[in-house]
Amino acid sequence: DYWVLDFDTATSEYAFFPTFPMPDNWDGGTLTATFYWTTVAVGSGATVIWGIQLLALDDDDPIDSAWGVAVTVTDTSIAAGDIHKIPSGAITPGTPVSRAGGDLLYIRVYRDITDTLADDARLIALKLEYTVNSYTE
Repeated sequence: DYWVLDFDTATSEYAFFPTFPMPDNWDGGTLTATFYWTTVAVGSGATVIWGIQLLALDDDDPIDSAWGVAVTVTDTSIAAGDIHKIPSGAITPGTPVSRAGGDLLYIRVYRDITDTLADDARLIALKLEYTVNSYTE
């Protein structure tokens, strides 16, 4: 009764989330992500490594710009079919010029297949958090 993105155990796979404009009060700094995930068959003890990259583009920036440096997090499976969540460290979006409120944010998520989970890692949701330079847009 839920939707997921399955990431294979043997093949590198990426997911791209819909591009959206950042709120005008984003200060252009780093973001953090929280990965919500599960697995179907593997019980406790296996690890999964999630990775994320961001790109922030504004007016007159080339769309084919470089992604920011990938940030990875490692989480340990608790139980098959349970919700798992793990926050990332600071993520700096790539940009050709500068980052600011109103930029379009591109999101790329992947699973690092050097982890130990011998099953699909099932991404349920991704939460992004950022800092602001004012309380209103």
